[in-house]
Amino acid sequence: MTKAAIKQMIEDIEERLKALRTIVDQITEETSFSMFIDKKDIRLTVANAYQAMSIEGEPVGAEQVQEIIAACDVSATENSWSRGIIEMREERVTDPDTQSQLDALI
Repeated sequence: MTKAAIKQMIEDIEERLKALRTIVDQITEETSFSMFIDKKDIRLTVANAYQAMSIEGEPVGAEQVQEIIAACDVSATENSWSRGIIEMREERVTDPDTQSQLDALI
């Protein structure tokens, strides 16, 4: 991944955060939120998001995705994103407090 690509990703994230801040700024103190969302209300939003991202069909599991990728002769160890994920999994935290917090999350 190039420095320019990383900078572009950061700019994209900043734009999304700006949009979220605009939405949050419109929320009044009297607005209440529920931890539970009516699934009927969110289905249309999700369907629209999927359509905007050209996502079609039924979801597939991670194993099937790995099989599809392997069928395209893509090696997980040769892909920069996959290598990055593998490297992060293999990283060891040296601070015991941080490690214990991470272990509690897993």
